[in-house]
Amino acid sequence: MSNSLNISIDQLIEKIHKLPAEKRALFEVMLREQGIDIHQYTILPQPRTTNAFPLSFAQQRLWFLDRLEPGSPLYNIPSVLRLRGKINVKALENSFNTVVSRHEVLRTIFKEEKGEARQVIQKEMAITLQQNDLTSLPPLEREDEFLRLAQEESLKPFNLSTGPLLRVSLIKLDETDYGLLVTMHHIVSDNWSTAVFVHEILHLYEAYVNNQPPQLPELKVQYADFAVWQRKWLSGENLEKQISYWRQHLQGIPPLLNLPLDKPRPAYQSYNGDFILFDLSAELSNALREFSRQHEVTLFQTLLAAFFVLLHRYSAQKDICVGSPIANRNRKEIEPLIGFFVNTLVLSAHLEGNPTFADLLKQVKETTLGAHQHQDLPFEMLVEALQPERNMSHSPLFQAMFVMNNAKMEKLQLPGSELELVELENKTTKFDLILNVTDIEESLKCKLEYNTDLFLYGTMERLIEHYMTFLNEIVQTPQAHIGQINLLSAKERNLLLTKWNKADIVYTETRTMVDIFQEQAKNHAHRTALRVQKQTLSYQEVDRQANRLAHYLLKQGVQKGQIIGVNADRSPEMIIAFLSILKSGAVYLPLDADYPVERLQYMLKDSGAQIMLSKSFFEKQPQAEVKTIFLDQIWPD
Repeated sequence: MSNSLNISIDQLIEKIHKLPAEKRALFEVMLREQGIDIHQYTILPQPRTTNAFPLSFAQQRLWFLDRLEPGSPLYNIPSVLRLRGKINVKALENSFNTVVSRHEVLRTIFKEEKGEARQVIQKEMAITLQQNDLTSLPPLEREDEFLRLAQEESLKPFNLSTGPLLRVSLIKLDETDYGLLVTMHHIVSDNWSTAVFVHEILHLYEAYVNNQPPQLPELKVQYADFAVWQRKWLSGENLEKQISYWRQHLQGIPPLLNLPLDKPRPAYQSYNGDFILFDLSAELSNALREFSRQHEVTLFQTLLAAFFVLLHRYSAQKDICVGSPIANRNRKEIEPLIGFFVNTLVLSAHLEGNPTFADLLKQVKETTLGAHQHQDLPFEMLVEALQPERNMSHSPLFQAMFVMNNAKMEKLQLPGSELELVELENKTTKFDLILNVTDIEESLKCKLEYNTDLFLYGTMERLIEHYMTFLNEIVQTPQAHIGQINLLSAKERNLLLTKWNKADIVYTETRTMVDIFQEQAKNHAHRTALRVQKQTLSYQEVDRQANRLAHYLLKQGVQKGQIIGVNADRSPEMIIAFLSILKSGAVYLPLDADYPVERLQYMLKDSGAQIMLSKSFFEKQPQAEVKTIFLDQIWPD
């Protein structure tokens, strides 16, 4: 379609937007008869003849998860702000209610009608600013109580069927020091939405404090309109194109990222988590930015490629999948909306053949560009289409996530007060690992979230060290093969190559094991050497029987250094057999009687053994090309 036709359609849609609902529907039918579906180009407001609308695909998944575990705080989105200065409480409450009035999704509850979930928009829903006064507490206790209340608020459950799905609390620490707690459920919000929410609150509060009418631009559509459009657009040919791309892109991916775990993986996901904050130095951060420019990739792609290599080196898997969130605001109409738009892309890397990092970077660039072009398919539909092997112990398709935030935050400022974001300690995680990188300062700020039911803190500290070491290496040698790039820190290299290899102890012992045993047998002939159940053998008896078997082996032509297999269970005969082989100058090969016969045969063939000592009644008797001497014939019961 030509650019001029695109412009004319945009102009036509702009005019259709302004028509009454009846006329707009008529125009849509006429255009569809001409082969033009305006829903391909824009999201249109739906007639408000009803207040019940279908859920978006993302909302549908959260609705289902809430039914499985009602009131779970896992999908709460808490924001904690510190306000220092004079606060106009009434103006603040009015600001929140104006935002709720502007965005239907904040007045939405979720009901089930005839077995189908529907989002139901309430005509009015007032938000009461809950207030808590801590000024009666001693000054030193107020801060702890504020943080405790903030943590408690972030974990309070929401009821999706009754609402509201937004809570706001104001905590007073003194006359010019307040804490503001804002919590929304993910089913009506995401990180982008939080930024929209804060922006509008700041604008409205300033207007109300100054007794001026707020001047926020009118919203052309609402979230419910997006949900209706999404279900219409993502069907038929559009849906098939999206699914076809992802099916080809993710073909043959492993069901699980097999990282070495510190603890057994539980049968069910627990979501218990912790995090570690760390920074990449300004020098390394700037080097990575310059490296990305030289290779014509984004910083996101460079850091993601390095994360792929880290997971590959830890797991030894050649195909690695990582999840990555995307705002999914690729339609102009939905940019100013609050709602659940964010989608999760499944990005894969193929590391077979030990490529150079530069070659892997090209692959990652192509992968991320293709994924962004096919971002409209919700993760929920992707899982349904691919039907991966499901296991309640881990998430489907990927278990590690990479998140990058490079959007500069709007300066938080209210008339007469200063604002500061407060980070709560998050003790949950939805995946095994989540690496967050924020690029808004000279030094890259990083946060590694991990599942505490799988990993120990020390393991995660080492993983972070390895990631930073790898980043330092690749900016200097991008043509190096990923299998040869050093991951070890200087401390670890010194430990492995120097400290643990340092031979401080000089062994002067010249006696062999046989010499030491015979000395023991001479000095303590009648002491017990072996005990199996009720059977006991003294040192003298063990030595005598070992000598007897050693002489027998020598008569059979056993030579010094010859390998002899011992296929016996734990018994006096097994120990005597080992000792007799050493006395004859041969080398013994222990064969575990519980191994499969095929494994035992392979061990005999691979070692080059020509003789095997065994028991005649063993069911697992390897039929290898070796001479078998039966121990129970030498020592009959």
